[in-house]
Amino acid sequence: MAIIRKTFSVSDISIRVSADSIEKRVCSLSGVRNASVSVENQTMTVEFDDDLTSANRIIQAVREAGYQAYLKETENLGRKPDEIQPVIGRDLILSAVSAAAALVLAYVPFGTWPAMLLAVCSFALAGSILPDVKQEIRSGRIAGETSLLLLAVLAFLSGIWLLIQKDTRAAMFFADASWALLSAVLIQRWMLHRRQTFLKSRSSIRSSLPPTASVYENHHETLAPVSDLKVDQVIVIRPGETVPADGRVIRGFAIMDESSLTGWDKPVEKSKGSYVYANSRCLKGSIDLKTEKVGNTTAMMRLAEMAEKTASDSSFRSPFKSFTGKLFFYVILAVLLSGFGWYYSSHDAAFALTSALSVLACSALAALPMISANAVMNTARTAASEHILFRSTDALEMTGRIDTAVMEQDNTITDNELSVTDFIPAREMTAGEFEYIAYALQSRSDKPFARAITRYLKTRKISGIDRQEFSRLSSKGRQAIKTMSRYKAGFMDEIISRGIDTSAWDQTISSLRKEGKRVLLFTEDDRIIGVIAAIRPLIPGAHEAVRALKRMDIDICLLTDGSQDESDLLSKNLRLENVIYQPARYEVERLLQNLSDSNNVSAYLSSDPERIASLPADVTAVIGTGANTSYEHAGLQLTRKRLGDFVHAVELSRNLNSRIQNAQVAVILYHAAAVSLFGFLLPQFLPLRLPLAVPLICSLAAIYLASRFR
Repeated sequence: MAIIRKTFSVSDISIRVSADSIEKRVCSLSGVRNASVSVENQTMTVEFDDDLTSANRIIQAVREAGYQAYLKETENLGRKPDEIQPVIGRDLILSAVSAAAALVLAYVPFGTWPAMLLAVCSFALAGSILPDVKQEIRSGRIAGETSLLLLAVLAFLSGIWLLIQKDTRAAMFFADASWALLSAVLIQRWMLHRRQTFLKSRSSIRSSLPPTASVYENHHETLAPVSDLKVDQVIVIRPGETVPADGRVIRGFAIMDESSLTGWDKPVEKSKGSYVYANSRCLKGSIDLKTEKVGNTTAMMRLAEMAEKTASDSSFRSPFKSFTGKLFFYVILAVLLSGFGWYYSSHDAAFALTSALSVLACSALAALPMISANAVMNTARTAASEHILFRSTDALEMTGRIDTAVMEQDNTITDNELSVTDFIPAREMTAGEFEYIAYALQSRSDKPFARAITRYLKTRKISGIDRQEFSRLSSKGRQAIKTMSRYKAGFMDEIISRGIDTSAWDQTISSLRKEGKRVLLFTEDDRIIGVIAAIRPLIPGAHEAVRALKRMDIDICLLTDGSQDESDLLSKNLRLENVIYQPARYEVERLLQNLSDSNNVSAYLSSDPERIASLPADVTAVIGTGANTSYEHAGLQLTRKRLGDFVHAVELSRNLNSRIQNAQVAVILYHAAAVSLFGFLLPQFLPLRLPLAVPLICSLAAIYLASRFR
């Protein structure tokens, strides 16, 4: 006798009577100890003896009561994780055996013909590299498998020529061809493994989604694989479940955790009409969601796709990209110099061919571009995980070279939502009376100041008024009439235009304005009964971010859109010298154009993607986008409303440029040293002929180190 406890999902229950009916029917089953149904969470917890009843029998009982149920612990419906092919495969093992045998035969009498046959077998085994070789040739980039295949062909042809000349050293060249092909296969498998590992980032996002979803169709709820979800289906989301698709709430209320997309740690409320993103997690409540984007079209998958696109882009203009493009030419030049030089000095064709092929073998042609590719890949993925999206390699490169950052105040430095700081009633009016009148006037308006006042008063436990006390109450919060008194709210200019004396409040209002605050005055007939001041607070971390940008020698030009007093206060608090008060668009365009003409790298940072669409900045950044990926004009997208993310993006890009430059200098020095050693020094001082395996191992080591570069 084993008592177990299981949780079931149930549907179509909205009232307690339905829950009681289900509980009564389930409890009547033999072996059921207890059954508890939660209307809010749409779940049922049952304790039962699995020797006397089963989960399927309980589900059947719920269905007999007219409702749908299924186990929340439903197994994955056939979804298999993507497998990454290992580097060591059958073709690589056979190539290694063939190359090793050919090298042994090169030192054995009468081993020339067997070595040649093994070289032919190696060419057959290396057939898998041909598609990559064709791709490299089409792109005009000779590196990796292409250079090694060329080396193998030259070594094999050299062996054939020496065989015709009846030179016993021909066997060594056949062995060299086998080793070159082994290296080509190894690199091909290696690159494939890297690509698959990288592309698994999207697979890992898919694996974070639930395997199944509760689909509500034809007045019934059924369980379906997430891969089968379609647009305009209704899915039910309950506590503890991860949302499998983007969509809009049509019923219910829930508290959702969207931190995986937006970076905000605070849970958000979702109700009818709210938009919910895939990979969000339901913390409390239950909602019915109508799907709008499924599969690879969800916001999370689009973010991952764009990060991968940037990371796999090979157009990054590294400091030595021009050298990288001409590297093959330099290597061929060194090969010719080495070969012809040793031939004319020693008059030994085999010796000259050995030196020339050694130069080609020791040149790690794939290492230089691989350094850029790896560093860009790693940086783009790191940035995306920290809510920074470089939408192109140009943005990834140029962000680190920014000299001047032009940024808007709204949602970048300060929050666009006002926050009440001062609530000052007149002497003859109590604070409670003033709060009540202010709520009556402002709670019906959707203006920023009105929203701030309403939020403040709700914290003061004022959340309603008695409409019968007012003979007239404007639907937009402009005025209210109570017991023959007319109440209005307005700014200073409006109050003065109505002929109301403000002299008693001038000093207070002036003091508040000097603090960068906006002041709203409230009147009763022809007298002022109080003032409320509010300010747009600095976004947390903005002050520190401005200081960090200054330390990086980046000039900041702040475009303010509030009052002149607000602008002056921001300039003083942030210690900014270049603050432009309410500039026209043509002024902003002229500023950015002048920066471009002066060879400065400029960035424009805004929370409004429409404003950056046609601005001539080198880097355009949009801040606080959340999971929306439709901002094509933005080179840099910051999903959180944090200026510190922009600072971090600059640091990532600067570090990337510096590391790539240093690593590429090291690879260039390797090329120079390896060519000198194997092409000129060792042939002169070493009496024995080194097999091509030695410089090939050095070249593979250089490529391996480049592949590990992050």
